[in-house]
Amino acid sequence: MTAPRGNPERWSPTVRRRRLAQVLADLRTRDGRSAAEIAKELGVVESTVTRLEDPKHLRLPKPEQIGRLLDVYGADAATRERVQVLVEEARQRDWWHRYKAHIPPASATFLGLEAEATVQRMYNPVHIPGILQTPAYAAGLVGEQLPKLPNDQLKEFAEERRRWEGHLLVGPDPIRLWAVLGEAALHHQVGSPQVMAEQLDHLHELAQRSNITVTVVPFDHGSHGGLAPFTLLRFSDPLDPEMAYLPDPLGGHWIRDQHAVAELGGVFEDLLAVHPDKDQNLQMIALAAARFRGKH
Repeated sequence: MTAPRGNPERWSPTVRRRRLAQVLADLRTRDGRSAAEIAKELGVVESTVTRLEDPKHLRLPKPEQIGRLLDVYGADAATRERVQVLVEEARQRDWWHRYKAHIPPASATFLGLEAEATVQRMYNPVHIPGILQTPAYAAGLVGEQLPKLPNDQLKEFAEERRRWEGHLLVGPDPIRLWAVLGEAALHHQVGSPQVMAEQLDHLHELAQRSNITVTVVPFDHGSHGGLAPFTLLRFSDPLDPEMAYLPDPLGGHWIRDQHAVAELGGVFEDLLAVHPDKDQNLQMIALAAARFRGKH
């Protein structure tokens, strides 16, 4: 198996599976036949073909099966080479694979897709988002967010996730991050006061980086459109349209419809404009950190 191309710290088999599914769907569209007709020629059930075209179901594609499908489509040499590379890359393991049995599918998809996102826009009214968390803060939340994860793996998972996500923010190919937080996120205690102080100091430091913008919606702003957390992921490859992830206690769900994603983008831009002054946002974070330091 060939090694993955590109920065290994900004690379994801999940994204490659998604791209492979799109390529296979495009090939059938150009072929003009239905999934049932293609399945009949392959000697498989129709769902076998439709699952290969659906990134929600495609996991570890079988090279032999993909090769037979390309034969049916009469794919040229360039297409075959491109698909072969995608298959090899899609069959590799994401960093979180060892925890897969304990992670809801939508959450696992998020962990895979965020690795290759070039832009993240996220809103959370009550917690510091995962990509901005310290390991200690994350460990205090991961049991709630991933209740099936064994207790002896909570800290390990939090530390490994923080290590990988750290590359997204401060590595050689950093993501562009906009994060809007509710003021409650600065005061809702997770772990000890020391954990909170360290988390807010970390947030304050990151918020001063050129690729990261952190905005806090004050308590006294009144009503607004941010009723629940969401994240928008944007990618560089045209095969990967922008997507929205809405976390919830059952693992969350994805919004792929581009009209709905655009509407959420509008909500985010409105939230971002609520409290745009960088120095004021930094001051709010610093004051909250000082408050927790005064508790220990």
